[in-house]
Amino acid sequence: MKVAVIGAGWAGLSAAVQIADAGHCVTVYESGHTLGGRARRVQSPQLGATIDNGQHIMLGAYTHSLALMARLGVDTEQALLRQALDIQSLDESFHLALPKLPKPWHLLVGLHRARGLTLGQKWRMAAAIQNLKRYQWQVPAGETVTQWLHRHRQSPHSIKTFWQPLCLATMNTPLDQACAQLFANVLRDSLGAQPAACDIIIAKTDLSSLWPDKILSFQAQHPSGNIDAKLGNAVTQLALSPGSDQRTPGVLVNGQGYDRAIIATQIPSALRLLKQLPQAATAPDALQFLETLTAFEFTPITTISLALEEPWRLPRPMFMLREDHAQGFFGQWLFDYHALITPPQTTDATRARSHHAIVNVVISNAAQAIAQGRSSLVEKTIYQLQTQAQENANLPAMPSVIGHEVITEKRATFTAQAGLQRPDNTTPWPTISLAADWTNTGYPAVLEGAIKSGYDAAQQLLRSAQ
Repeated sequence: MKVAVIGAGWAGLSAAVQIADAGHCVTVYESGHTLGGRARRVQSPQLGATIDNGQHIMLGAYTHSLALMARLGVDTEQALLRQALDIQSLDESFHLALPKLPKPWHLLVGLHRARGLTLGQKWRMAAAIQNLKRYQWQVPAGETVTQWLHRHRQSPHSIKTFWQPLCLATMNTPLDQACAQLFANVLRDSLGAQPAACDIIIAKTDLSSLWPDKILSFQAQHPSGNIDAKLGNAVTQLALSPGSDQRTPGVLVNGQGYDRAIIATQIPSALRLLKQLPQAATAPDALQFLETLTAFEFTPITTISLALEEPWRLPRPMFMLREDHAQGFFGQWLFDYHALITPPQTTDATRARSHHAIVNVVISNAAQAIAQGRSSLVEKTIYQLQTQAQENANLPAMPSVIGHEVITEKRATFTAQAGLQRPDNTTPWPTISLAADWTNTGYPAVLEGAIKSGYDAAQQLLRSAQ
């Protein structure tokens, strides 16, 4: 069987591996020249370094992601930084670390020792999570995270200090819009699971090198399987056509014939392609299906990369930042690139130094931050770091900033609104499937959801072809 995968993000590549391992020929079409989609490396002329288009983290609960990396031969001990959940604000006003204790004591003891919350606030946080567990991690249909928090009497301080940063980091959606059920699913598979599921995992190399680039030298487990990646090859035409036996419908992708196709792009591109297909007798549910996709909205994420005169030498690779929009402080998380990235193989000492002396500041739900203007946003973010670092006596002074890069993914994620209807991997056209984090994965738009959707799409396609 010949299969076309349109889009070389984490979802599309995940599907390609599964299908090729089953013994089929896969052609991956990608309009760009780098594998990885919305989690890929880019070259920054301003910094003179290779960086990612945005900072991403994974969790120990990401079983599909870790299994795919293992399948592709990634040495996760070398390629990933993995540590128990340990979140500290840069100014030391908040600190939550989970000890190595059996479930549920790791969470209870961690909350008891947490700094920056009163005993009553800690108790109500633990009670809210226990209540989710009691009701099998199910919440009322259509409930928002704000409604769920208020129903469980969470204080304004605990919401601002803990729940809001957690919700924005995992869902990139404001609390008063975010789907409480999706948030409950995240809590179920992290704080509600075994201690290792809460582990924070960060790539120590750029995201394309982590595993997507391995597709270029991929060897399928089945001798008949293979993957041909066509980079710089945008798909502009999609049509249905009779298969080679004139009985099974086939697919034409840019005029080339395939037995099946998987669309693994962002929603606007998927809509553009799907609207080219018949929407009458051959697919009676097509119009309703397309209307479902048009209902999606998107939320941006901005990553500010700051090149420093020298490495900051922070004691941990990740810090929480305190937002204060009145002062123009929009940064939510700080990542020390120096502590994360494997040293580049280069003889250029200047480039090596600049490559390492980089910190990343992440801003989820970034529309208001973007409206400040790039120069103002960078200036205020630097001041935010300096101000909050000065409140922590255990930190060295922040080195001078000698360069910056601002990358905004305008459609970084779909807005995970309560009540949003998300499609499954199937479509009204039997030979066309979907693989993307915006399909009905049970998760918000996270890397694990993308890889899981690719796996599910591949399995559905393989079953339908039998």
